[in-house]
Amino acid sequence: MKTRLFLLSVLTICCITSVWGQPNHDKIGDPMFHTKFDAIPILRDPRLRMSEDQLSKIDTIQKKAIIDIEKKQLELQQERLNIKEELFLDSPDLTKIKSIVDKKASIASELEYLTIKRDLDIKAIMSKEQFSIFQEITRPSRGPKEGYGTGPKGHRPGPKGP
Repeated sequence: MKTRLFLLSVLTICCITSVWGQPNHDKIGDPMFHTKFDAIPILRDPRLRMSEDQLSKIDTIQKKAIIDIEKKQLELQQERLNIKEELFLDSPDLTKIKSIVDKKASIASELEYLTIKRDLDIKAIMSKEQFSIFQEITRPSRGPKEGYGTGPKGHRPGPKGP
């Protein structure tokens, strides 16, 4: 009985320490919690034949972009809160709301620009062949020839005609 209790306690301690010893993957933009950053795992697809140098450059671009994008997202969230705060007042000032909306739109456009810049920086690292393969991999399938629906090619389930 004592040995069973001892083994059970040792097993419990091992399970708890193994769970606590895992890295924290919730903080995506915080580089302290990541040794190898991999925000676009599709780039590690063997069909692309990316070199380690290319992958390390992309990781660097991604780290910087994620930090910048997260800052802009926080600014955007703050402006949304400012609008809500202004709307909760007894008499909201429309000119102030208009200026907040304009600032929010400006931040949203900067956010989109940062995303496009990141994508173009990554595209510049890839060769033309790698980029064309990347487009084939990431292109969504559409239509009956490319697997639309659940049945055989060309079959779409639905109501029968009149």
